[in-house]
Amino acid sequence: MAGGLESGKPEVDEFKAAGLDAVSDNLVVRAPRVRNSPAQFECRLERMVEYPRYTLVAGEVVAFHLDRQRSEEH
Repeated sequence: MAGGLESGKPEVDEFKAAGLDAVSDNLVVRAPRVRNSPAQFECRLERMVEYPRYTLVAGEVVAFHLDRQRSEEH
């Protein structure tokens, strides 16, 4: 979710650190989504490519969630 010094540490709740709420009623994958987002993708990891300063993450979209009321507000 975030690419900071705390990212990836199991003891750090990245949703809470970012002031976001998580939702886990996914259709396919186990990873949580951001509750208040008008559109959400569920993705399966395809590959990770390591570069000196960052990691490129590529995935396949396997499900999509749209909150029509929230999406029309934006």
